[in-house]
Formats: sequence, structure tokens, C-alpha cells
Amino acid sequence: MKSMRRLEVGWKNYDSKLHKYVVVRPCKGGGTSTHFKVQGSTTMSEMMQMACEVFDVQRSPEVETKLVSFDDHFISDGVTVSDL
Repeated sequence: MKSMRRLEVGWKNYDSKLHKYVVVRPCKGGGTSTHFKVQGSTTMSEMMQMACEVFDVQRSPEVETKLVSFDDHFISDGVTVSDL
């Protein structure tokens, strides 16, 4: 099994005026997603921290954040990259 994996990560925020999720661009510009090269043992909780840094997101208790796959399936925090 490969020890390193390459993942594509994007971020969406809910726009209450438009009543839909809108894509957020990375803070350093570019497209609507970015790639991470991570160890297979990296947890989704760690991936969330990395994504928050790249997309310049400040997590707060008032705002719900969750990880979902590109096909909109929920991914729990304890899952590792190798489990995907």
C-alpha cells in the first residue's frame, strides 16, 4: 500500500441569501480546489485543519463544519486517508 496519498480538497460556504453552497477559492488564489500530499495515516480531523489554513477559514462553534466527499457522502473525523 502507498504511504503517501494525493488528495484534492475544496471548500464550500452556505450562502443564506442564495440558499445554496458556494465554492471558496484558496487564499493564495488559483482554482476552486487544491491538492495535498499526505501520509495514509492522516486523519480527516487533520485534513480539516489543513483545509482551514489553505482556505483561510476560522472555525467557530456557531458554524457547522463537516467533511464530505465530492459525491456528497459524510466522512467522520476518525477516518484516515488510507480508509478512503
